[in-house]
Amino acid sequence: MNELTLTYQEAKSILQEKLDNMKMNFIAAGYYMKYIRDRELFREDGYKSIWEFAEDNYGIKKSTASRWMAMNDKFSLDGNSPILAEEFRGFEKSQLQEMLYLDDKQIETVTPDMTVKEIREVRKPEEPEKEEQELKKPDETDREYLKAAARYLIASKHKWFLQDYMNRVELVDRSPDELRKELGKNNRVWHFSTEKGVARINLFDDYVQIWNEENECIGDFDWFYLAAAIQSMWNIAAMENAQKSQKEVVATSQQEEPEPVLDMNPPEEISEPEPEIVTEKCAEVLDVTEEEPAEELYEETSDQSDIDLLKKELSKAQRNLDLMLSCYSEKDIRVRKQKLIVGALAGMICDLDVVDIPDIQQPELPKLRNNEQRKAFLDNYQAWPIWFEVPEASEVYHRFELPDGSSIVICEYHMWLSWKERYSDEDPHSTGIREYLLKPGYHYLEDCKTNTTALIEHLKKVQKEGKANVD
Repeated sequence: MNELTLTYQEAKSILQEKLDNMKMNFIAAGYYMKYIRDRELFREDGYKSIWEFAEDNYGIKKSTASRWMAMNDKFSLDGNSPILAEEFRGFEKSQLQEMLYLDDKQIETVTPDMTVKEIREVRKPEEPEKEEQELKKPDETDREYLKAAARYLIASKHKWFLQDYMNRVELVDRSPDELRKELGKNNRVWHFSTEKGVARINLFDDYVQIWNEENECIGDFDWFYLAAAIQSMWNIAAMENAQKSQKEVVATSQQEEPEPVLDMNPPEEISEPEPEIVTEKCAEVLDVTEEEPAEELYEETSDQSDIDLLKKELSKAQRNLDLMLSCYSEKDIRVRKQKLIVGALAGMICDLDVVDIPDIQQPELPKLRNNEQRKAFLDNYQAWPIWFEVPEASEVYHRFELPDGSSIVICEYHMWLSWKERYSDEDPHSTGIREYLLKPGYHYLEDCKTNTTALIEHLKKVQKEGKANVD
């Protein structure tokens, strides 16, 4: 078979034709899926839903099928035909997919020459302009509002929470990121009921904002506090919904004993103004959390080294630990788990540094004749070699190797940098230290935490043993 010979322009023209056909085809596919769905024709083959029908017959996941139907609603001629509307024919499939989440006013600003990333930027809401964003640490009144908002969000998004309960509810070091991605996706304003009336919560990329029943802003808060409120209110909301479900079952069937119902379904009617949220039907159509078909996956790459990625994760984990400690005690299991994560990440960084960082010459250990000299030696840690740094957390780790094979590590960090600066009037440039004693065979840096008194005693012991060996 002779190889096809095409010019560059001919190949581009054919490729564009194929892409145009693909674009037309999925608009048409969305229409015919809607046709079968609206007339419930899938029941003729024994299927219970359009989703079951699409996946069993064509291998199309629910997320893809729902997106095609939603795109047909928005971009087809008259909103319900197999033909792409004229005004959208200059856009590619990937652009139309991103435009699905724009409102009509935003769509008017989009042009065919824009990239997908540029279109994505269009749908981000504008946050209030502030020279410096000041976030509050919630007081008791603030926490009650956060709990009320949490109760409503649990009821409204219960299915989403249950799809990944651990990461979206239980693990408060991860749930803020999950909440930010999901709750701020299509709607940024949620109304919720309180004993005094209706309040609202505004969701921004970096913080949440609470407005009371009198339309007064009571403060801006870190996403962590909303996540913590959702975790604390989960069982209460579950009990309320279970009790409501049992009452509904008893009311509709007095003839047979109902089984206990422990359902997390939100109330069908909530006595408050209709929030600006996606309805249950729309949420189902716009669901994009399920696994995508293989052809729509993409690979995310980075030029960062493993140690750079670990340092970034350590910075995030340490920040979450600090936030947890503002809500929970040292003995709380969530704090203990987060400390383990911080320790594990720090230990992995240490292990990589052993390979990546060459030996650094350090000054000779001076003769320390008393505890005052030992204390002065520790206070002069900045003269020791730098072991490694974590710029994202403004941390510098100084290390001094001792003759017995152990090492003293002192981490200097900015105490009030970044988020802590928002909650305090203290000097944002003040620093603090964390002290570690690394003995041979240690596993995690976090396990080696110690204090000045213990380090002084260890130095005394090391030099005493060294002198005995010389003698």
